[in-house]
Amino acid sequence: LPATCQEIRAQNIATHSVDGNYTVLLDGFPVTVYCHRMNETIPKSYINLNPATNFAEVYGKRLIYPHTCPFNGERNDSCQCSDDGDANAGMTHFRKVRVDLLNRKININDMTFADTLHGSYVPYGTAGDCYSMKDCPQGRFSVDLRGTGLRIVDDLQWEDKGHRTTSRIDRSSNNAVIEGRCGGYCGKCAPDKYKGLVFSIDQRQLNGGS
Repeated sequence: LPATCQEIRAQNIATHSVDGNYTVLLDGFPVTVYCHRMNETIPKSYINLNPATNFAEVYGKRLIYPHTCPFNGERNDSCQCSDDGDANAGMTHFRKVRVDLLNRKININDMTFADTLHGSYVPYGTAGDCYSMKDCPQGRFSVDLRGTGLRIVDDLQWEDKGHRTTSRIDRSSNNAVIEGRCGGYCGKCAPDKYKGLVFSIDQRQLNGGS
């Protein structure tokens, strides 16, 4: 089996490959990828995701009294807030994310199959807000690779950026699911930018386990 969309294109040069789902071999395991722009010399590869559980948000509200954390830190849109929170507030859902199959990285900034429901595009795996100074994060992200055969590597860290930033990162399903709540005044979290969002094969998924 081929290892990249580029190889698939080269094998089918006479038949003019169409964009769609193809099987590639990653570390000896078959994985489904979506090959995009197969009419170009170097097509791009994506993995198919459930947009309901793959999203990134920068929450837009700011507390009038930023030294508080009302509602025990839970989200409540009827808070005593102004709407002049983070200038980059937005909510983005992802139907597919672009992957570099050779370097094993997800491109968090590719918007091709992303839907921004309101505000600005928020990169994959990123969350933040400008809500509170007091350990009260409201921005959320969810990375859910279940069904893809992939997982995020164990040693990948999320970095806090900004002022008074707090983040809570929960990993489950053998690191195929990572959910975060991040925020500050203003603050956000994102995958380690030097390493990138690195993935590996999830043998548990491929063996039918969860």
